[in-house]
Amino acid sequence: RLQGTALAVLLLPCLCFSAHPTNSALLLASRGMRLRESLSLRGGGEVPGVQWSQRQDSLMIKVEVPAGASLDHLTVSGDGDVLEWADEKVTLNLGLYGKLDQSSVVKVDAGRQVTLNAKKATPEWWPKLTQGPKPTNVKVDWASWKDEDEDAEGAS
Repeated sequence: RLQGTALAVLLLPCLCFSAHPTNSALLLASRGMRLRESLSLRGGGEVPGVQWSQRQDSLMIKVEVPAGASLDHLTVSGDGDVLEWADEKVTLNLGLYGKLDQSSVVKVDAGRQVTLNAKKATPEWWPKLTQGPKPTNVKVDWASWKDEDEDAEGAS
């Protein structure tokens, strides 16, 4: 049985080690668990994960839907160059690389994920989804991705 000071000396390294997020992930991994990474903004909701793929004339964006979030506020705004979603549960604001035809945007609700399909205003290949640096919550959807070469072969 340990007394007060000896117990504190033994527990202190564990508490300091697990206080850092990287170390917390390592500690959980050593116990067979995984730390779920999620982004959040001050005063806003969770920042959802986003996956995207494209064709020359269209774009497909898949967005994770946090529990209790409303899809009513998920919109393509501005001149068709901003994807935004803001309510009490979720915050998302992506300045898109190019413009979308707002009248062609179709939302497909699949429960935990919503897919937006839209035509590009100008049919061209985008080198990335967003303007500026790549946000950490945006990933390429390789399962749906089609390269320029593959798209040209499909049209032939």
